[in-house]
Amino acid sequence: MDENKDKITEELTENEALTEDTQYSEQIAEELTEDAAQVEEAVAETAEETAEAAAETADNAEEAVDGAAEEVTETAEDTAEAVTDEAALSEIEAPKKKPMLQKTIVISLIIVCLAAIAAVVIGLFFNNDVTGTWHLVRQVEVSSEAATSDEAGNKLNVDYYFTFNKDGSVTSTIGTVTGKGTYTMSKDENGNNVINMNMYDTLTQYFLNGDYTVEYSGNIFTGKKMKFTMADNAERNYEFESASYKAPELKREGEFEKNDELVGKWVYSTGEFNLIYEFKEDGTAAYTEQAMTINPYTYTPINVDIEMRGIYSVKDSTVTISYYFLEQSDKDITVKADGDVLYINNYPFVREGAATPDQLQQAQTVAAQQ
Repeated sequence: MDENKDKITEELTENEALTEDTQYSEQIAEELTEDAAQVEEAVAETAEETAEAAAETADNAEEAVDGAAEEVTETAEDTAEAVTDEAALSEIEAPKKKPMLQKTIVISLIIVCLAAIAAVVIGLFFNNDVTGTWHLVRQVEVSSEAATSDEAGNKLNVDYYFTFNKDGSVTSTIGTVTGKGTYTMSKDENGNNVINMNMYDTLTQYFLNGDYTVEYSGNIFTGKKMKFTMADNAERNYEFESASYKAPELKREGEFEKNDELVGKWVYSTGEFNLIYEFKEDGTAAYTEQAMTINPYTYTPINVDIEMRGIYSVKDSTVTISYYFLEQSDKDITVKADGDVLYINNYPFVREGAATPDQLQQAQTVAAQQ
């Protein structure tokens, strides 16, 4: 029993010790809890203080940035105003110089304009060029073939219109008859202008062939003039005046009746000369002679190229071509149409571009047999 009592006493002692331990543990836990709460509170206070400090720092930084920005802006504005004032002052005090290239271009344009103005002035007030149309009045002794009975043996004033083209070609027109030729310009040893003419005169033949010294005078207000002088022949001096050509009016008897078989251009060619007739739907006509001959005065080849323009009418097999030379004259031809061949005074003229060489040869053979 004593053993049980001791045992019970021992257990009670152990239980008391455990109770004391438990109480001590609870005390420690309470202390730890209080410490944790204090730590947590301290941490919270520290975090709050840190956040407030950070916010204050941010506000201060923002204020500093705004202040710096304002200072920069003010500085930039002051600088810009200063630069503007300085630039304005520079423009007033020292104008900006133009580049040399720009000056060169301006000077070049001025020179070109002055040259153009000078050329116009020279062209208007002075005449120094053969090109253009010129009127020449020439006294010509009229032969019995080209004049009426009371004019034969007398001299007539014949109106020539010469047109000199830039390509070296020249025409001489009397009425509606035009001769064609060529010319060249050069300088003699004294620097004078010299023209060489090579053309066939439709009235007196050859009269303008050869070399002439050319002199210009006058202007558009007083009239431009030109003089040809042949050094070794005082009689061959010709004075021209600038003019424009107007064809004489040709009179027709009755109404024109078109003949479709005649309309077209008809050519007769032998290799030595060409004869060409052209009849148009409106009643106008042209006749051309082209050949090469020898100038009996210079013994040099000369090209004969004469065109006669006029109007035509048809009656039966006769075609009458009216033209103007010294006066209105008529030229009668007989015609016979055969497709692309038109027999004119029994010579086979072939429609231009229609007949082959064989057809032309056949037509000429037929004509020779007639």
